[in-house]
Amino acid sequence: MLVLTVPNPFAAGDTGLLLSFSATLGILLFSGRIQARLNRWTESIGVFKRLFRGLNSTIAATVSATVFTSPIVALTFGELSLVAPLSNLLMEFPADIMLLCGFLTSIFYYIPVINFLAMPFGLGAGIAANYLMECAAWLASLPMASIPVTQEVLLISLIVFAAASVVIVMIRWEGFRLRLTACTTAFLLVFTALGAGFEQEALEIGVLNTGNGSSVVLIRDQQAAVLCSGGGNGAYSRIDAYLRSRGIGRLDYLLISQVDKKTSSGASRLIKEYHPETILVSDQKLPQDKLRRALENRAGVYYFSGRNQTVLWENLVISVLANKSESWISFTVGQEKFLICPAGGNVADLPETDRDCNFCIAGDTLENAYGLRGDYTILTMYQAEAVEAQEALSNIKIHELVTSKQGNVVISVSETGVTIDTEY
Repeated sequence: MLVLTVPNPFAAGDTGLLLSFSATLGILLFSGRIQARLNRWTESIGVFKRLFRGLNSTIAATVSATVFTSPIVALTFGELSLVAPLSNLLMEFPADIMLLCGFLTSIFYYIPVINFLAMPFGLGAGIAANYLMECAAWLASLPMASIPVTQEVLLISLIVFAAASVVIVMIRWEGFRLRLTACTTAFLLVFTALGAGFEQEALEIGVLNTGNGSSVVLIRDQQAAVLCSGGGNGAYSRIDAYLRSRGIGRLDYLLISQVDKKTSSGASRLIKEYHPETILVSDQKLPQDKLRRALENRAGVYYFSGRNQTVLWENLVISVLANKSESWISFTVGQEKFLICPAGGNVADLPETDRDCNFCIAGDTLENAYGLRGDYTILTMYQAEAVEAQEALSNIKIHELVTSKQGNVVISVSETGVTIDTEY
């Protein structure tokens, strides 16, 4: 762990690394002690002693791992799970069964004479996998399955906890390995807290590689908003994958500027899975489909026409202008202005004051594109359309980015400046 973090201390901010390290550390330090105490309590049970010893081992590992990973989970996701211990108890043994059956399936499948033996093990792995998914869905549906955690309080608590732990260990514990473990843990917690503190003010703008149509995800400090302008079911699958890769479980804001059969199914799935606090939908007539049913009797749904403006997270201003059958979306972060153009939009219909931007995002070719003035153009479309759009926008661009076949364009805006990256 020290080899990974000493050259770059903020590498400790990797969520997977932190969770693995914390869970392993908790199990190594405390699982044996907890299990020994539980075994003493169940000594008198008699005939079921062996069964309870196995259960005690699972409980001890669960408690140890949960206690040590809870600060990292709360810091990363802004929530603390109340069902994590129960989920481990219900799912740890079936997960082991699934892995074992999957391993045996792969082994027997490649042995010609006895490859038929792979079938029962494959069936067992499938049953275990279905159980795990159903169990996860049931636990997630429980009321108060998780509670929000204030970021500022958590950061301060982590730093204080780390410092206090080092002092206690240095005074009361003996042995080089224990002291080194305590110092390493404190080192990780402090730099994770500081790293999160430095990064929480930055706004991440993900312009996704969704083919024709523009899908933009805004994330700040585990708060997220999604702006959709066209695109089909594939676009929403990309949005879902991007949100999951960032550990996002809920949306603060969802804007659907174009409603048709292609976008309806995916939009309804986003609403069902991410429960947006606020949904802004074009007031054009909704078809009798999944999206309309998802919006019925739901709080926080608003329909827009003309110009609408929303302020998110104190300084993020999102504007949408419905002009004829087109909806132009713009948002401003500090000094940076982004403009999301509708598919086939006519720039001549856009007011002169709205044509200046730092980033112009287009999901399809535009009419009268020469009227736009921007520093960057980001084309979110298939390659054939991108060539045509490049020619139309050639007179306004200083820099050009294309998502087609090149991955998502990720822009980070903070007080220190703007960074642009491509994510495959």
